[in-house]
Amino acid sequence: MANTSTSPAPATEAAPANEPPVSSPYCGIVRGQLAQVLASHVWGDPTAVSETQAIIANASPVSAVKQVLEDPRAHIGLRKFALTWFGIAEQPGGNPGTVHGGLGDPSIDKETLDEEVRRYVGGCVGDGQCSLTKLLGGSVFSANDALANYYGLPIPQSPKDPGVWYALDGASQERFGIFARGAWLVRAASVEARGRAVMEDAFCMTTSAPTTGHDFASAGAEPDANLQINNRACAQCHLNIDPLGRAFEHFDGLARHLPTRDGIPVSTAASFTFDGRLGSEAFKYENLEAFALQLAESPNVQSCVLEKAARYLALPTYAGDFERSPFGCVVRSNPSLTANTLAGALREVLIRVTEYGGER
Repeated sequence: MANTSTSPAPATEAAPANEPPVSSPYCGIVRGQLAQVLASHVWGDPTAVSETQAIIANASPVSAVKQVLEDPRAHIGLRKFALTWFGIAEQPGGNPGTVHGGLGDPSIDKETLDEEVRRYVGGCVGDGQCSLTKLLGGSVFSANDALANYYGLPIPQSPKDPGVWYALDGASQERFGIFARGAWLVRAASVEARGRAVMEDAFCMTTSAPTTGHDFASAGAEPDANLQINNRACAQCHLNIDPLGRAFEHFDGLARHLPTRDGIPVSTAASFTFDGRLGSEAFKYENLEAFALQLAESPNVQSCVLEKAARYLALPTYAGDFERSPFGCVVRSNPSLTANTLAGALREVLIRVTEYGGER
């Protein structure tokens, strides 16, 4: 989630409301725009547009898409897609600031947390596919001494520069998947915030802000669970929100492992029914590892990754008008379409958008 080529239709003109989405002029993409998208978003290199134009000129648009996706450079676009999805800058240096621990506890700079995500994503896309199982459920991640110390994980004793990054296994702390990376946990620091973030990042669903007038943020307090459950305006949303965030209760608001509270072991187990865009589905898990694997297999999540891919491919040309873009048309016209890898999501969206008018 740079394109300067001609758009397929004026952005101010709406498709007729009584026509099927597939017959809308917004569903097609012109060859010049397709070449820009393939260069910028699949290869991550806008200067390669002349090369993608040549590929399109010598093959059908669908064949051209497949050829570009099979090129080794496509892993660059996969990495860019995943980082855009989770709001992490591609290059270091864009997130100054420090996450401060308590008195006497270690602190960590936000850039280190972002770099952890970059390296985790890099490991996922290295196979050219990046499955949801690997993205959402992997336990091996990269750390340096500062990050390992901050998380409270053992630092390898082999001689090395303290700034060197190395592989660690986070299974002992239930650090499974991209949602257990520090940058994500710090941004969504409470159970409620994490539930909302999972809804948005994994299910492509949003919830409205509380409307009761109660100041949930006062003095940094957690939301009042009793107030939320007893208030009809809140209760229905929280039936979805809270169980999604409960899987992360063993991490505090600073992304550190918190196995007990007041001497009592923290439980991350939950059993609930989630009302997603493709229908309701049952979740039952004992820990974050099990929850992450269920997310990866969820049709609702696999549908969301298609929308995330479409929104990524629409940037920046249709950033403010995604619904009228060719990529938004793919999502509207194929509501039950799913993918279980990031590469598969990009492939499905690109092939379908060319089938809707790539010959123009």
